[in-house]
Amino acid sequence: MRRPSHIPARQFCPLATAAAVALAAMVLALPAKAADPRLSAEWNRLAVALFTPLNAPDLGDHAAIPGAPETPAAQVPAVPWFGAAPRLSLVARDWAESRRLLGDLALTDELRTTRSSRMVISRLRLADGLVSPFAQVGVGEWRVDTTLLPSLPHERMLAGQAGLGFELTLAHDTVVAVEGDWTLLRPSDASDVLAQTHPALWGTYVAMRTRF
Repeated sequence: MRRPSHIPARQFCPLATAAAVALAAMVLALPAKAADPRLSAEWNRLAVALFTPLNAPDLGDHAAIPGAPETPAAQVPAVPWFGAAPRLSLVARDWAESRRLLGDLALTDELRTTRSSRMVISRLRLADGLVSPFAQVGVGEWRVDTTLLPSLPHERMLAGQAGLGFELTLAHDTVVAVEGDWTLLRPSDASDVLAQTHPALWGTYVAMRTRF
């Protein structure tokens, strides 16, 4: 293809001319070190700088240069099985739901498996990791679960509660929780037959949550 006659030769392809001059100067100046890996790396850098289009994305952080040391990939810190960061929470449990007053809700607060208690729970999470054990105490009211045992009397009575449990993180979005509670009932009168015959109750609850 013939270049247009009205364009002077000194203005034709200035980028190619500058590249040829620079490469020739480096060849004449350093002929004996062509096999040096560091020189090869510099040649590659110069070639990328001269012949890469101006609008091309920067490949400096991604292109592998022969002879250059490899940069190790960023390491994601592993979550320990047991941490060392105790935390305190205060939760108000209604018959069917829980509200956070201080700190965080536990999985057993979010997924209420029974409607037999209405209490204020003070919980101490002993550690924060893949396994998070906790201990808790509460005070409030207790009754027979109206959903599981609708035929029994549902009188409310004062009660105190103590419990232990843990949360286990199986995956990023999968958590299993186990909670065991010991509830002490205080009957209001002699008509509370259940409280008279079973003044203390033990319950174990298991909950699991998976998010997709």
